[in-house]
Amino acid sequence: MRLIAGLDTPTAGQIYVDQTEITALPPSQRNLSMVFQSYALFPHLSVAENILFGLSVRRVARAEQQARLDRVASMMGLTDLLARRPAQLSGGQQQRVALARAVISDRPICLMDEPLSNLDAKLRAEMRVEIRALQQRLGLTMVYVTHDQVEAMTMADHIVVMNQGRVQQVASPRDLYENPANTFVARFIGTPPMNLIPVACLAEPGALPEGGMVGIRPEDIVLDPKGLPARLVGVEYLGADQLAAFEIGPDDHRVRVLVRVPARHALPADGHALAWPDSAEHVFGPDGLRLSALLSPLKEPSHA
Repeated sequence: MRLIAGLDTPTAGQIYVDQTEITALPPSQRNLSMVFQSYALFPHLSVAENILFGLSVRRVARAEQQARLDRVASMMGLTDLLARRPAQLSGGQQQRVALARAVISDRPICLMDEPLSNLDAKLRAEMRVEIRALQQRLGLTMVYVTHDQVEAMTMADHIVVMNQGRVQQVASPRDLYENPANTFVARFIGTPPMNLIPVACLAEPGALPEGGMVGIRPEDIVLDPKGLPARLVGVEYLGADQLAAFEIGPDDHRVRVLVRVPARHALPADGHALAWPDSAEHVFGPDGLRLSALLSPLKEPSHA
């Protein structure tokens, strides 16, 4: 995000916005706005003055400032709060002020640095919906940084998954979930995460790549007497369903597997076996990179 904003200089490559290179442009000429994690509101200014601050600095005509303020305040539900100071606002209201300050600038790109991290869970959920609706209504391009995969999956058109400064995969939320490029993405995307089972727990030598892993989502695994023997080790009740933890594999290669089971399904203490369709398999090589699916017919569930 600092590279896009022009605060840092890339060591290699170029940055393009709408097919125009901006790599060497100073931040003031990049035609973008920002929303910060800390909101960055001026405590001594009113809500209206905070929203208008950027326009005032750029000496936009007062009549135009007022017209933009009326429009944006109405859009963000801030009309009745314009005379208040930031200290008199809730966290959600302060976040809307920060968003309004970005929107009123009429810049086509908005950079957001974890803007919801200071809010409680309920308000985060509400603000996710508001921000997404705002982006679609205004047609803005938003670059949104978050460590919360729920925010990324529910808000984004495209997600760039990064680990230790390196891009792991760029894809739509659905493609990330259904076709993870490596084991990091497989475990990072999804709640609960994908089960990664060593090949040694599943197949005869040579049937799958030695040292590789097979990934299966918890919702794709079923209880089936013809499947792999499993031992129940724990259950988390979640309301509509429950997460059951099983152990599978030989004694020297036992691995824990999570299975999503309907809450109405009673789970006895023993006598379990697990199965899944071939189409649910994600096969990863020893290096963690995705290879292919449909390699092992060992665990096709019964449909009786």
